[in-house]
Amino acid sequence: MPGKKQRLTIKRTTITNYWKSRNISITPSWDNAANCCWICGTDNERIRLDRCHIIPEVIGGSSKDPSNFVLLCQICHYNDPETIYKDDY
Repeated sequence: MPGKKQRLTIKRTTITNYWKSRNISITPSWDNAANCCWICGTDNERIRLDRCHIIPEVIGGSSKDPSNFVLLCQICHYNDPETIYKDDY
């Protein structure tokens, strides 16, 4: 159905394990990366984490490939809605 948003099925641990294996530096430790915002370090017990696309789906980004996601709190996602550190990827 056109226009209907698909529910993301990729897990936070899948995203975290992908980036951990590439030695990317993030704000929280890798031990807690599936539960914290990767920009500000807020943990998800205080605020919901979003799985954020690096490359938006509308311009060809994948919703199944962990390399196209980072984990951000709602505030950081709102401030930079589609991608972080664009030059690093």
